[in-house]
Order: sequence, then structure tokens, then C-alpha cells
Amino acid sequence: RNRLALSFHGNDERFRTRGRGRGQLAPPGSGGLRPEIDFTLISMRRLRATFGLIGCGTMGGAILSGVINKGIVSRNRVFVYDRLRSRRNRLQRRLRVSSAESNRDLVRRTKLILLAVKPQDLASVAAEIRGVLNRGQIVISILAGTPVAKLKRVLGNHAALVRAMPNLGAEVGEAVTALTGSSASSLARAEAIFSGCGKTLFLAEKYFDLVTAVSGS
Repeated sequence: RNRLALSFHGNDERFRTRGRGRGQLAPPGSGGLRPEIDFTLISMRRLRATFGLIGCGTMGGAILSGVINKGIVSRNRVFVYDRLRSRRNRLQRRLRVSSAESNRDLVRRTKLILLAVKPQDLASVAAEIRGVLNRGQIVISILAGTPVAKLKRVLGNHAALVRAMPNLGAEVGEAVTALTGSSASSLARAEAIFSGCGKTLFLAEKYFDLVTAVSGS
């Protein structure tokens, strides 16, 4: 059994992962967390939606590799874009996926969008894609130190938003990824995406920085 144990103000809160089942959300009004919550391994399932990756760096590439190699999304439904053409082309060739012409073009082509750029690039990317996002889409952000409220300010209210925090284990398929968001359906799809590179858990956003400190991500 794998266990991630954190200490909040001297109280030991344990997040445990087991081999089956779905992550358990804390009840409304609990602040999203309660002692001895079991967060269990999310079983992988195939998604039929088109999938887009904005930012083809190490972490984005590792997550996409897991998604494709585990059969969660078919490679013929995947589009990637990075402002560095060489990095984009390298990932496109390695995973045999399609390349978009721009961030805006990628958003027009896909329903699930993984935002994996550097935090300082968020404003420029958001300015490009905000006008083409719609209510049928889900944007999953792995930007460090970028809360959902900020994502909503720059991306608008059309697409559903999920904040994810994978750790470095994603590169070898052994990540523990914390997820938060307001929509149950968008969280379910994010679970499926990150099950390709390890385990997932639901966590109140106010605890994300603590997990970052403990996990070293």
C-alpha cells in the first residue's frame, strides 16, 4: 500500500491509495478534506474526445505519453502545439500524433485541452485562446502556483476548468496527481487523463502548496 502523509497544523491527515475504486470527495461544507480519507487508484478508461496539448515540454510530454500508451485516448484524436517548432515536431514524431498550427487552431480542434506551459506564458496563451473556448470544452492546467480563480480570470467562464498538480513521478508513470475543480464531469475526465501516468486524488485547492512542498514537484 502506498501512502502520502501530510501534517496540517500538527494534525496528521493521511491520504491513502489502494488498488481499486474511485477517489472519494469530502462532503459539502467540509473544506474539501477530512481525516483518513481514502483516495483510491482510478481505473483507466478510454475517452472518445479529441485531446490537445499546449506546451510540449518534459511534463506535458510525459502525461501525453501515458495517455497514448495506456490507450486512454487514441493517437489519431490528439493534437499538440508548442511555440518552439523543434520541440513540437520532436513530440509529434515520437508519439505519432498531429500538430496544430497555433494554440487557437488546437482549441478549435479539441474538446479536452491540457495546458502545460510555463506560468509566465499563461497571459499570452490565454489572450490567444480565450475567444474560441466554449462550454463543451475542458481545460486542465498543470501550471504551478496558478489557482482556478486566476485561470477563470484569464480564460473566461465558457470552458470547464480543472487544476492538476502532478509530481515528477509522471515521467516514469509513478505520479500522484492532485485534482481540483468545480465540475464532477470534468474531474472524471481529468482522472482518466492522469491515470495514464500514476495515481490521482481529489484535494481542496488550499492544500496544493503543502503537497508541492512535501512531494518536491
